[in-house]
Amino acid sequence: MELNFGENIRRLRRSRDLTQEALAEALGVSAQSVSKWECAYGYPDITQLPAIANFFGVTIDKLLSNDDDSKEEIMMRFDQLRREYKEGSEEQISFVNEYCRRYPDEPYYAYILCGILAQHIIDTPEHRTKYESLLRGTAEKLLDNVTYRNLAIQYMVKACRDEELDEWLKLAPYHTKHTRRNMALQRFIVRDTAKHQLYVGLSHLETLANQLDVRYPDSAGPEKKGTYHKAVLDTIAAFGKNGQIPDGWLAFYAHKQFVYAACLFGMGKTEEGKTEFLSAIEKLQRYHGLREEYLDMGSPLFGGLRVSRDWNYAIDPNGEKHKLFGTVPLQVFGEAEHVRDLLTNPRWAWFNCARNEDYYRAAVAWLEELAGQKR
Repeated sequence: MELNFGENIRRLRRSRDLTQEALAEALGVSAQSVSKWECAYGYPDITQLPAIANFFGVTIDKLLSNDDDSKEEIMMRFDQLRREYKEGSEEQISFVNEYCRRYPDEPYYAYILCGILAQHIIDTPEHRTKYESLLRGTAEKLLDNVTYRNLAIQYMVKACRDEELDEWLKLAPYHTKHTRRNMALQRFIVRDTAKHQLYVGLSHLETLANQLDVRYPDSAGPEKKGTYHKAVLDTIAAFGKNGQIPDGWLAFYAHKQFVYAACLFGMGKTEEGKTEFLSAIEKLQRYHGLREEYLDMGSPLFGGLRVSRDWNYAIDPNGEKHKLFGTVPLQVFGEAEHVRDLLTNPRWAWFNCARNEDYYRAAVAWLEELAGQKR
């Protein structure tokens, strides 16, 4: 069984605003010992556990526990810390790989590492030899995991060598009826109408979240890319009523609208681009003004489901919670830092004609302020 002693000690120590040195002094051990415990490089002698538990006022079971609450706290902390590194950097790879080592039974960390490694190899091909073995091994570990299997295959298809491509493509499902969700659909269609409708809604959420985020290449030019993104926007708009975008789609819609605005700028349609840009900012501000934990998705296609902000769960009209599998984490599109990076990235040259405009500067300034508040 995987112990969670190191992370628990770290959390308990910080809850009391203690340094590693102060805790070591209180427990009569060296600061190096405390550091090793927290990094999961070692554990205290079993005879020391009662004293440590007594010091923090917890049971030994709690000190060693790896319950769902502590797992969730660790994951939240992990996600916060990994974003402090430059995305795809070798430092970020090293940090995430360390979590994979410390928590070998938690596939989430392997999934994150797999994605970062694949993109790093694509962006930095000279590092392929250094990291491809780690990528392959990480992906193979995920093949037995229902949640992350297809994503691991997708990462390998993106980043593997040409001679490996067929091998990985053979592992991918040919059609959607063999996914976990659609297998359940086939079961309930003849047994339970209500559950069948629920699974239809969940399936539509998972499918559309991924399909609507399929990237259209910049190399096709702003006109073709703009036409594609306008179609995506029209599809999402159809989920709402009276021209209102449902709350659950706001962040994603605003992001696609920024891209559409860039395409219009790239075509020389500056006034139309400005209109779309300001509309996107308005939707993003509306999204950040929401306080609900679960957001409405609109269309009857989704069976009255509301989706959590992190897109990991959906809640049905009866209040029952359901895990979403393999969905694109659409909430990232509403994060201030993510949108700011989109608007300030020199690669997006189509924005250049608007960058010095007051409305554009004001939008970037608002995002900077918002990002600072979230830190």
